[in-house]
Amino acid sequence: MDFLRDNVIANMYGPDFLKFYLVVSFVVVVFGWIAAYFADATRDLPTPAAPEKLDPYAIAHLRGDVQEVVRLAVFNLVRRGVLVTDASGSKRLVRRSSAPVHLNDLSPIEREVYDFTVHARKAKDYFGASLASAVDAHLREARRQNEEAKYLLPAESRRRRLMIVFAGAAVILALGGYKLAIALSRGKHNVGFLIVIAIGATITHYAISRPRRLSNLGKRFVERLKDIFGGAKSSLGTALTREDDASSLLAVSVFGLAVLGTTGMSEVHELFKASSANAGLISSCGSSCGSSCGSGCGGGGCGGGCGGCGGG
Repeated sequence: MDFLRDNVIANMYGPDFLKFYLVVSFVVVVFGWIAAYFADATRDLPTPAAPEKLDPYAIAHLRGDVQEVVRLAVFNLVRRGVLVTDASGSKRLVRRSSAPVHLNDLSPIEREVYDFTVHARKAKDYFGASLASAVDAHLREARRQNEEAKYLLPAESRRRRLMIVFAGAAVILALGGYKLAIALSRGKHNVGFLIVIAIGATITHYAISRPRRLSNLGKRFVERLKDIFGGAKSSLGTALTREDDASSLLAVSVFGLAVLGTTGMSEVHELFKASSANAGLISSCGSSCGSSCGSGCGGGGCGGGCGGCGGG
């Protein structure tokens, strides 16, 4: 017991210990970053070529989970005149268009969004659990395909990363907590910097080493899609003027609604921009989905089957 209270670390002068603690924390963070990289078993797999047929909703789900699929569906329905955005005071709402709608032309995902918009909706309403669950039901098979393609972080790699997070956090907090206990036992209360370093280092370590939704392979595949559709992104404003143009839907699925900021449909981007912070409130059914390739899309310019994200 005397050794715990009388050793090099316990007797280290405060400022000297803070320097030592910073070095240890830095080493833990760097080691965690390196270990997390090597924990991803897909890092050495070759990036697959994009297939000829791509499903925009599959790409959106791969890139941003169920929330992104819902955003894309709203955009596509507004683009096609099925839904309209309507300014009401300081709020912008989404409601059904008064024009006749051929429901058979809607994909299953679009039908869920259309049915959900039975009355005027705020953007944040589309991030609720009920719609997420309904949309997710059409993505289950595709998610399985994405897991087989290893676009999602494999379960074993996820477990390894969690172990790295816990091990690193344990080192940082144990060392800091030990010195804090020694300082308080000796009547020293100027421990603010110690606490700040402990919290900051732990958060940094977690942010760098935590399990990601996409695997290294999945990230590279998404980047390849961005390279492929870079041209469609630059010509998006023109493509949006053609209701049956599939390239605009694919471009938005790859780059997100932010690409609409300088087009004639910037109101859709602004609609969801203010609610982006609330997207994380989506139910666990959405967040547990993992990345996936969408189910058969049906109409609405979906661009084909699941091969784009789920592999062959």
